[in-house]
Amino acid sequence: MDTRFKQEITRLFYKQVPFVSISLFFVLAAAYYFLKKTVPDVILISWVAVNLTLSITLLLIYFAYQRRADERNASFWFNIYVALLLLQDVSLGMLGPMSALTGDDLSKFFILFLLAGMAAGTIATRGIRFETYILSASALLLPVGLTHAVMDHELSGAILILTTVFYIFMLFVGKNYSDTISSNIHLWLNLEQEIETRKLTEVELTRAKQVAEIANQTKNQFLANVSHELRTPLNGIIGFSSALSKCKLDNSAASFVDHIGRCSKSLLSMVNDVLDISTIEAGKLELREHPFNLSNEIDEVVALAQRLSEDKGLTFECHMAANLPQNLIGDAQRIKQILNNLIHNSIKYTE
Repeated sequence: MDTRFKQEITRLFYKQVPFVSISLFFVLAAAYYFLKKTVPDVILISWVAVNLTLSITLLLIYFAYQRRADERNASFWFNIYVALLLLQDVSLGMLGPMSALTGDDLSKFFILFLLAGMAAGTIATRGIRFETYILSASALLLPVGLTHAVMDHELSGAILILTTVFYIFMLFVGKNYSDTISSNIHLWLNLEQEIETRKLTEVELTRAKQVAEIANQTKNQFLANVSHELRTPLNGIIGFSSALSKCKLDNSAASFVDHIGRCSKSLLSMVNDVLDISTIEAGKLELREHPFNLSNEIDEVVALAQRLSEDKGLTFECHMAANLPQNLIGDAQRIKQILNNLIHNSIKYTE
């Protein structure tokens, strides 16, 4: 048996000790009452004293187990308990030879009934392990069977047959009971292990989720910081290029300034996209509604798209319906962002 299984078996054994001890007191009292007239006092009192001593010792061991039982000592507690049980069963089985001392047929059947009852009752206390129950049932029933096998009495044959049949039957019942107990313990231990495994998995998943959330927050904070830091110099570049474009420049310089302005705006747009991603992931994206003119906003989109198209050797045209409303209320920046994304992707993947 593995340690955890033996520990549980030992716990179940010791759980029965109070019941076993109380039941034994009643058995000894009944045996003494029925046999005191037919069995010599010395033998009967000695037998009762031995069993009482074993029962008290078992109780003391039980209390010691309750105070000091642990997984490391499972084998020790199991072995000492089984040893005391078997000593007690051997002592109780001496009722069989004692039946030869009584000439009363009623007393003989009473002894057989008492031993049979104990053999049946010990299934709950010894049958937890079948090996233990075999030894217990044998210690209780075989002495009475052997006693009547050698006795020359008219009831000996009947008692021997009854004892043998009952012994075989009880072994069969004990085997089924032991298998059921073992199966239930293994099922419970497997379930306990599965629960522990799931708890560990949940803890690991929770920890991984926390790490991921912290990493995501750190990433969002980093992107937000970088985006804000980049927007400041970009706005300066765009402002200076716009101011330069108003100065008197030759065609070559004006083209350079215009190119600087377009590239700066394009880079600013990408920075804004990065900032938008971090804002969306943080759940803080908000639409800002204000009045705007649709044609003016689209003209800005078209101007940038035409330049990008010309750089790639493409032609870009914009046609707006005549009945399209011009003065609207909404987030013009988001509308331009959507149009820019769609148009830039189209330019990117058009040969």
